[in-house]
Amino acid sequence: MRRRLLGKAMMGGAALVVAVGGGLAATLVGPASVAGAAGVQDPIMCNVSGTATFNPPLTQAGSNTGKGSVETVTLTGFTESNCVSSSSSGAPTGGTIPATSIRVAATKVGSGKATQYLTGYCPGFASTSSLKALRKVTLTSNWSGGEGRSTQIETKKAGIATNNLGEAGFAIVGKFITGSYPLKPVQITAYLTAAESTALAGQCATGPVSSITFDGSTSTILQ
Repeated sequence: MRRRLLGKAMMGGAALVVAVGGGLAATLVGPASVAGAAGVQDPIMCNVSGTATFNPPLTQAGSNTGKGSVETVTLTGFTESNCVSSSSSGAPTGGTIPATSIRVAATKVGSGKATQYLTGYCPGFASTSSLKALRKVTLTSNWSGGEGRSTQIETKKAGIATNNLGEAGFAIVGKFITGSYPLKPVQITAYLTAAESTALAGQCATGPVSSITFDGSTSTILQ
């Protein structure tokens, strides 16, 4: 059976989650405590899927909407599945993240009198402005089963991630705020599907992109 490493976190020892047949295997290796943390930590790791919708839609040229304008990106339908945890209460059967909107500053192009501030600008999808917008975003996971209740985290910084399936996406580091399954470090790796990765890499030359879907079989969240 083919196995593919999805994620790893350092928690005093090592915690490892391995994908088997597209899902997460319940494999946690090493102690579930975080160096410097008070008390026992009970991290949880899940596959995560969802959709991001752009307003305005992404196009190759974008729209010159002026200085101070923003692109609104709305995250909807985010669910967590195949969860594993070292908690004595066990992992939840699933989780949901309420809709969240992110405001991305327009991409500055050109200089002097030729300066433009573009929203819906596909070549700027992974720009500095986009990555900055992924900081200090609060996400709440509402759990079914396991410890129940919810877990609230806040993102701290983001970068670009790629995998060997031709998928591109974001690697995000965050911190635990409050709730179930406490863990100090937070890691999210969210990959677009291969087809959408190709479309965005081509700068939307084949047409506007109004939304993207994150691949739930390869995207993970450790929190």
